Amino acid sequence: MDARKTHRVIIVGGLPGTGKNRFLASVIQEIRGEKPPVRIVHLQHDDTTGTRDILQQARALGVGPSVMVIENGDGIDGLSESLNRILSDYSATILISSRHEKALDTRLKPIFGTLLQTIRLPPLSYPEFLEACSIRDSMRSLELYAENGGLVHHALLPPDSPDRFSLLRFRADSFLLTEVLERFTVRNPRAIRELLRFVARHTGESLSSRQIQEAFSTRNITISPQAVLDYLGYCTDSGLLVPAPVYDLSRKKTLDSGMSWYFGDSGLRCAFTDRERAGTFDRALANLVFLHLTDSGWTVRQGRVIRGNGNREDISFVCDRDGERRYIQMAGSTSTAAEQLRKRAALLSLRDGWPKYLIGAYGDEQPEDGIRQVSVRELLLGQF
Repeated sequence: MDARKTHRVIIVGGLPGTGKNRFLASVIQEIRGEKPPVRIVHLQHDDTTGTRDILQQARALGVGPSVMVIENGDGIDGLSESLNRILSDYSATILISSRHEKALDTRLKPIFGTLLQTIRLPPLSYPEFLEACSIRDSMRSLELYAENGGLVHHALLPPDSPDRFSLLRFRADSFLLTEVLERFTVRNPRAIRELLRFVARHTGESLSSRQIQEAFSTRNITISPQAVLDYLGYCTDSGLLVPAPVYDLSRKKTLDSGMSWYFGDSGLRCAFTDRERAGTFDRALANLVFLHLTDSGWTVRQGRVIRGNGNREDISFVCDRDGERRYIQMAGSTSTAAEQLRKRAALLSLRDGWPKYLIGAYGDEQPEDGIRQVSVRELLLGQF
């Protein structure tokens, strides 16, 4: 609603299952209550929709304030020309739902510039998940959220159903087929599935294409570094994976040697994991924390610092927003005491005065060294 005040073309995107069209229906309902009345034209796109159909529907916009809603605007032939004509002839704001909002934004931005804004709907947050499933916050609820994710499929099965993992895998396979394999004509589906399993096992770790190639070679899977980059790019464009660059805090520069990777939804990640593997839950929590931070407007990078003894240490998340910074270190439940001390020492080596947090499954009182220990549940519930 705020974007309508300053932009005339608004793209609403997000993963399949985030409820884009339902969200737009709520927006339409709110607009209907405005005074003076706003004329609304609602176009549901199918494979045959083209420029002529859009312009014909646009005639109903009439004179005065109006809104045109185009569902599933990806792939409409002549879309930019149609939008240009509508903006020239009518006092309209155009709302477009899109499955591939990055591609659509890239396509329309050179034409509409500052008139265009893209809004990406995230999966359900932890509080929204609790409300949707009619459950209360608890450690078990957090586990269910990590396993199920925030895509809207909770009406099909309860989150604790023994069949939920079969449903998650079915949805992940469907997503992979339609949004990656078919869209980008991937010729080696096995390799891209193995890539996603590898990223799931190493969520939050800095990975280079060469490292991934070498890991694959030990399993007799042949893949080139360029193919790794291409496949990671396809998964990023689809929203299945989200990269976080690695930032060298000592030299104050972003590194080119690799990215750390997260899934766009923890339920999709769960579909590619071995749930019996040690540390799986810790990596799921790191994925949840990353998504929460990015959805809260933080620019998130993995930090790297060289300590006085020359050892390299990683900081899980370096978060920047509106001139503020926070350093966050994930405290895994499977970490040894020595690893926990190293993580704390890495935070203490940063002497710029910005707040420092240690995030784990359980919170604790603030220790004397100034590092605040917060539970993942506190963070996801907004008590941060």
